Amino acid sequence: MKRPIAGLSVLLLVMLLLPQRPAEARNHPIRTFTFEERGAEVARLYRLGLENDPRNVAAFCEVLKSDDVRVRKAAIAQIVFTHDESALGPVIEAMGDESAWVRRGAIAVLEKLGDPKAIPALEGALTYVPGDVRGEGDPNLNPILRQEEYFNRLAAALALERLGSDAGASTVREILKGPHEKPVLQMAVKCVILMDLKEATPELLRIARECRAFGEDSPGFFAIRALRIMGDPAYAKQMVQLAKDKFDSPGGFIRMEALNLLPELREKVLYGTMARLLGLEPDEPRGT
Repeated sequence: MKRPIAGLSVLLLVMLLLPQRPAEARNHPIRTFTFEERGAEVARLYRLGLENDPRNVAAFCEVLKSDDVRVRKAAIAQIVFTHDESALGPVIEAMGDESAWVRRGAIAVLEKLGDPKAIPALEGALTYVPGDVRGEGDPNLNPILRQEEYFNRLAAALALERLGSDAGASTVREILKGPHEKPVLQMAVKCVILMDLKEATPELLRIARECRAFGEDSPGFFAIRALRIMGDPAYAKQMVQLAKDKFDSPGGFIRMEALNLLPELREKVLYGTMARLLGLEPDEPRGT
């Protein structure tokens, strides 16, 4: 009879040693979401949005001037997915909304509609400063904007490019030059690729050179990848030198991307020059 008791004792000891979930976690009910929790008007808009019917766009546009920011957010979210050319005027007006979220949605709608009439409003978004920032500091200095405002500027630049305007190119390059947080720089580099901004190659080279942390999501890693995809051939020697310099950088991702950069350049620069920069013995080039 002692063996089963001993086995039970061991089992109880193991159970006591295992980490236990707090009582509140064990008893926490499953969280469900309903539209009504956000208010009756918000619920109405989301349920109309589920119909995906362009005839509902007028109802969404009507409440874009609501005093309730939750309602305006819900309305612009539905117009993004159920867009129609009838929304052009109201959405252009929404580009002046105090909510960065609403303005981001408006930019997305204007890009989808693709109407050149939206170009002036999108150009305005490139330099938009929210009201709570305008009165602060020296007006001759660049305002300190929240991260979402830079996202909006980059989204507007991309929308302009897709509407046939290059007005946003200088904004993208300017953001690349600034000491911005990682997500902003990442989005700026993505815009460089999507807009094929070869003229931003100097900024990409600088970011890649100065970056010390080369994780898979670092601005330096994104910059080298952008150079590989669309770097200006006029900077081929600088890109080869960059690749050589980054071979010894910590982390496999950056070394892999540096190696991937070389075949892209091999056909665009003299092979002998590249070989000398890398300290290799030149052999027969595949192309010049």
